[in-house]
Amino acid sequence: MKILLWFVAIGVVLFATFFFLTRRLTGYKIVDGKVVYQKIRNTTWKKVQHEVEGADPETLKVFGFSGVYAKDKNRVFLEGNPIPEADPSSFKILEDLHKYAKDNTSLFCSTRKIGEISDGFEYLGGGFAKNDSHVFNLGAIIPRAHAKTFELMDEKGFFAKDHQSVFCSGKKLIGVHAATFKKVKYCYYVDQHFVYYLSNKLEHANSADFEYYGDRYSKSGDHVYYREKVIQGADAKTFKVLSSRKGKYFAEDKNYKYWGGKKVDQFPKLN
Repeated sequence: MKILLWFVAIGVVLFATFFFLTRRLTGYKIVDGKVVYQKIRNTTWKKVQHEVEGADPETLKVFGFSGVYAKDKNRVFLEGNPIPEADPSSFKILEDLHKYAKDNTSLFCSTRKIGEISDGFEYLGGGFAKNDSHVFNLGAIIPRAHAKTFELMDEKGFFAKDHQSVFCSGKKLIGVHAATFKKVKYCYYVDQHFVYYLSNKLEHANSADFEYYGDRYSKSGDHVYYREKVIQGADAKTFKVLSSRKGKYFAEDKNYKYWGGKKVDQFPKLN
């Protein structure tokens, strides 16, 4: 437990250091009377910068939590690039992380105009948004998604659905019954007939008799699964997850022992 806490503490310190350095070294600066945008390349940690062409240093104002937006008397900029058609006097950030914004007439994602403000707009979370006509994933229209009934099934938007379709990471899943599609436990989902591990349909599984054991193990009929794969030779009637070893993926039936879905002669010794 102490080792885990040390790893967590180190991770927090490293993240805070990275965040502090990138915020200090990223942003807009005035150099020799010109506006430049500077950032750090994640792969090399080298500083790179370019001139923000046409930016007025006298009226430039940086805004937003991340410091990547700026505007002057004439234009709005994102990471040093102009946002075409954006009105600086009415421009507002709607969601900083995924770069949704608006002005008095238009909606934007990153530097792209994606719609008119009169169409209505709702940010859903996880990079997803919609207006009266379309659903967007990071500003790109999701084909055939029905805006009025589209909703996220989790806060990050990994799964979403409308009145007739289910989507995984913004992509429509074929053959899934949207009206009955729901999460069971962990990463398992069901509809009126079938069982899914994330977006993968479980072979031979039926939602009517599906049972989740725990530790990523499940069963349906005579089949036992680890994640989405059938465990060949496993006996569904006697299969059980060892509750005393929860989180270590140990299981057994009358014939075999299993670790992480694979047959083993003996369970490995884990701390």
